[in-house]
Amino acid sequence: MQEKRFAHQIAIILAENDRRRREIPPDFYSLMHLPNLFMTTQRNRSLLRLLKRGQVTTLAGRRILDVGCGSGEWLLDFLSWGATPELLSGIDIDPRQIAEAAPKLPQADLRVGNAAELPWADASFDIVVQATLFSSILDLNFQKAIAAEMMRVTKPGGLILWYDSRFDNPWNRHVRGIRAREVKRLFPGCSFRLKRATLLPPLARKVVPVSWLVAQLLEQLPFLRTHILGSFRLPPQSPELPVPKSHPVGAFPADGTSTDREIHYSPMSNSLAKEVAELHALCFRDFFLTGLGHGILTLYYRHYHGRPDSISFVARDASGKVIGFVAGSRNYGEFVRSFYRAHFLPLALATVKAFFLRSDLQEKIRQRTSHIKAAIRSLFENQRPTRRPCSSGALSAFETGGLASVAVHPDFRGKGVAVELFRLFEEYAKRLGVRKAELSVLASNARAIAFYKKVGWHIASYDEDYVVFEKML
Repeated sequence: MQEKRFAHQIAIILAENDRRRREIPPDFYSLMHLPNLFMTTQRNRSLLRLLKRGQVTTLAGRRILDVGCGSGEWLLDFLSWGATPELLSGIDIDPRQIAEAAPKLPQADLRVGNAAELPWADASFDIVVQATLFSSILDLNFQKAIAAEMMRVTKPGGLILWYDSRFDNPWNRHVRGIRAREVKRLFPGCSFRLKRATLLPPLARKVVPVSWLVAQLLEQLPFLRTHILGSFRLPPQSPELPVPKSHPVGAFPADGTSTDREIHYSPMSNSLAKEVAELHALCFRDFFLTGLGHGILTLYYRHYHGRPDSISFVARDASGKVIGFVAGSRNYGEFVRSFYRAHFLPLALATVKAFFLRSDLQEKIRQRTSHIKAAIRSLFENQRPTRRPCSSGALSAFETGGLASVAVHPDFRGKGVAVELFRLFEEYAKRLGVRKAELSVLASNARAIAFYKKVGWHIASYDEDYVVFEKML
């Protein structure tokens, strides 16, 4: 059915392939030409950095599919980077391309077919890649169908790699550029890392033979890069969420009524981050993060959304207003580092602004020089989660979760909201493999200390400023 529906577009692609074979010299894209070697080398360096930042440190044992694989050049690159030959797969609509690829990749699963009807089962591949396929498709519905198929055959939490032109080709009406916002529409629900890549090819062909270094410097100018290189992470298959309880509590005293209303609990969503930030500011007025402003707080709580290691829930009243929340992570140290990486510039600007305009925050900033150094270091780290070294019998970073913040609106305290939020946090943390959870509280906060003891947490350590609690789950 799809084959017939897109038959006209497929015919255009095959006709364009025929034209290119006739008119373009066979060695036009050969790596023996320095400009081609430059563009390929620069692209591959950026791609390997993307893989590393996506926590892909080895390709061995991973199933990889190239959609629109052509004569197999990208699959050969993956092979040279350590991929397992028999776990490589490719598909192309042009039988002649597959015929060229087959002798180079004898162990790979190479097929002739329509990318809008991929002949593999759901969740078959760890990595799915497309390179300059979508820019050769002028039919938006065809693009959507292929994107949907790519997502279908990618495993939950798997990676889709993208490399394609962001500009129309003025010399070829069959090449249509795709901008970043269009890419994101084609792959809804994914988390994206996109960057501009590849020096303008006509310019590269002029400059590289004269000076490779000058070409590298020119490529640092974003407006001279013609392609988008990216990785999209599919949402992970999370453990089943614990079933929240709902219970009647009194309404806000301000409304003058005593009508019982239900409190509802749910995972924290991106759309609720602003309300959560407002409640944080209300409950933690003198805290450092609050002093950086509502915008930074909102970014912080949005960062919990969609992360596989996130443990965050909200409580809402019958009107939908957020009246409580709990937030933490399976590995809170890595969560904080990823937050620094993702939002370093607004964090830096907010900190500098607070230092010069808020005298009450200057000492707090001075006390947090280690945090500032950690934020700077995070820019140069890969994104592989770090494990704390542990002796035999100790728990790793992934087995020790961190509860970062919990708050309940003052008008709803003492009504069981915090108890239920703690229950949800602990139950979901256990399902993520957390064996021990930790939290810290100001030593002066006697009410919070008494509450944590009441719900089964134990003091692990303390000093004059903070008390650290822990609980085995």
